[in-house]
Amino acid sequence: MMNQLKLLIFLCLFSLSGYAQYDKSFYLVDSLQLQNGTLSQKNLDSILTIYHKTEDPLEKIKLLNSYSMIINTSSTLKPYNAFILEKLQEIENEYGDQEDFKIEKNIAKVFQAKLLIEEGKIFQGIQIAKEVNSVEGIEGLKEIQALNLSNLGYAYMQMSDLEQALDYFFKSLKESEKVGKYEYQVSALINLGAACMYQGDFEASEDYSNRALEVAKKSENINLIGAAYNNLGSIQVEKGNLEKASEYYQIGLDYSLKYGDLEGVSAGYNNLGYMFYAYSQLDSALYYYKKSAAIDIACQNYTVLIATTNSIAAIFGHLNQLDSAKFYVDQAIDYAKSKNNLYELSYAYSLKYKIHKKEGDYKQALQYYEKHRKTEDSIQSEQNINLLSDQKAKYEYEKRKAVDDAQHDKELAIEKEEKARQTLISYGIGGGLLLILFFAVFIYNRLQITRKQKKVIESQKLLVEEQKEIVEEKNREILDSITYAKRIQNAILPPDDLIQKEIPNSFVLYKPKDIVAGDFYWMEKVASDENRGTSEDLASRSSNPAPILIAAADCTGHGVPGAMVSVVCNHGLNRSVREFGLTDPGKILDKTRELVIQEFEKSTEDVKDGMDIALIALERNLKGESESSLTRSHSLSYSGAHNPLWIIRKGASEIEEIKASKQPIGKYHDPKPFESHQVELKAGDSIYIFSDGFADQFGGEKGKKFKAKNFKKLLLSIQGLTLEEQKESLDQAFENWRGDIEQLDDICVIGIRV
Repeated sequence: MMNQLKLLIFLCLFSLSGYAQYDKSFYLVDSLQLQNGTLSQKNLDSILTIYHKTEDPLEKIKLLNSYSMIINTSSTLKPYNAFILEKLQEIENEYGDQEDFKIEKNIAKVFQAKLLIEEGKIFQGIQIAKEVNSVEGIEGLKEIQALNLSNLGYAYMQMSDLEQALDYFFKSLKESEKVGKYEYQVSALINLGAACMYQGDFEASEDYSNRALEVAKKSENINLIGAAYNNLGSIQVEKGNLEKASEYYQIGLDYSLKYGDLEGVSAGYNNLGYMFYAYSQLDSALYYYKKSAAIDIACQNYTVLIATTNSIAAIFGHLNQLDSAKFYVDQAIDYAKSKNNLYELSYAYSLKYKIHKKEGDYKQALQYYEKHRKTEDSIQSEQNINLLSDQKAKYEYEKRKAVDDAQHDKELAIEKEEKARQTLISYGIGGGLLLILFFAVFIYNRLQITRKQKKVIESQKLLVEEQKEIVEEKNREILDSITYAKRIQNAILPPDDLIQKEIPNSFVLYKPKDIVAGDFYWMEKVASDENRGTSEDLASRSSNPAPILIAAADCTGHGVPGAMVSVVCNHGLNRSVREFGLTDPGKILDKTRELVIQEFEKSTEDVKDGMDIALIALERNLKGESESSLTRSHSLSYSGAHNPLWIIRKGASEIEEIKASKQPIGKYHDPKPFESHQVELKAGDSIYIFSDGFADQFGGEKGKKFKAKNFKKLLLSIQGLTLEEQKESLDQAFENWRGDIEQLDDICVIGIRV
């Protein structure tokens, strides 16, 4: 149920697209994330311009607090709130506890409480919010009071204390209506709807949520409208109406996609993930949760990310894909620890306990069960400490209420005695008239609501169709751009006919994960020192042919980012050979590393991308040999960055491995020259170079990695096949292993037989 609340409870919405880094001397704080060109940035620029011109410390604080009320978003609010509180403490130390500064300090504390509650530090947030709520004169600041009451309601909702949550939400709604603050009205109405749904009162919940949508539309705030639609979708999930829920969620998601609201997009995907998870459609749930988590990581929205990562781990646990479950639950534990989120940390430990129990590792299971119980005890201990003050206040309140109730009972008794003197006829007539009036008003009200709903549905249908066309057009444009990028990337890969011409007894198995890839293969035909010259010179010196360089490379990432890195690395290899005339594999990799680092150092950012590679230099007499020369020995030069060379001697039952240097082509803390290895080959020997995509693929009955051990067994088992048959066999084995699981990385395998 706590997961339901996380989906339904709404405090604030904001966009994180298009951020840049800002000058601290002007913007005052580090790690500022602000959307370029938005009203929020313009407001901040205007406020800070005045801030730097004024000398009055009180006016400076007022300006920053006013910005907090305008933006009210956690990523930007948090650094400024910390800055304000720090400056207020400095002012208090210098000037004492002055009244004007106390007002600004309480305003800053309201936002501090909000941030603490959003981060899961609920009791700390409640303590600060209640301190502010009890300050004399705070009720005069209606806008701040509305937010503070909403903060308290949200906190008690998180603790499942609906009675107190409802009380604070109603008070917040009342205050926000007085000042006409749409954001706080929508927040209160959505939260009231969430509380009613939690109690099973779906009619009241929908009523509050529809009111929230009406207010959001008045504000013309896209984020608020999307939040209202998401809440309506959550209500339909609880009612079991998945089709209607999906419709509402999609409308909210379309708003976020159209206006580039990454937080809104993440929330939309998260809601869809929860909906499918709640009804055991686990593959769909996993798909949407992963999309949500990817956005949360980019936005550093760790509060939502922790819960989402826990959900992904739980789904993998249900699917008995225990390696994947452990991977995600370990991430959730790390995130929860770093953010001190005890609730999600406790849940993550319970998941880890169940996973180890399923594996039969009862020792580890017991350890994580004990961690789960210990964390639960820590939560309970924190609750008990904070509830002491609440119980004392409740006791004083109940004492006063008992006196008031006694007086009230006495008044009720007198009133009842007076009413008893009325005749039965008066009761009957009055009751009948009231009943008729009630039904008349009820019928009229329902007719009005029905008409409004019909108009809203018709307008929504048109809007959804328009948004669908926009999204589809954008998707087509993006896909066309990536497809064109594939044509460019294919142009830098050596053609199949050229490879077969130069090395006939070979194959290249190349399977990009996406349309474009981070893996690539590379081949260069070079001349030795004595063979450099014109093409006619080379043709006349066939007795001493030039070596051929061929490599399998794996650049950082996959898809579009990986493809961009691959272009840089491919260019580095070409320059090392063509411009610098290198033929020794180790020296080529040294020079390529130098060129790649030079390219990336042009950026103002610290770019640590690069590639892993296996590079070999083959003698040209490996191709087209006659039968009489098959017993001759041939040499091969190899050098690698992380990626090894595997050799299968003719008739051998084991693979001979030449290990690579444990360093990448790119920035590295302790770079060393790449070592070249000389290997003698005989006719019938086979050599293989590859990226790590094949061995790292998850699949099989238990959803585990294929691993290098199984890859070796597979290569040994197909030695009786031709190279073309080996390629087909490897491809089929990969697809059979993968099954329905998504391909995790690009695949590149090159095989050559002497």
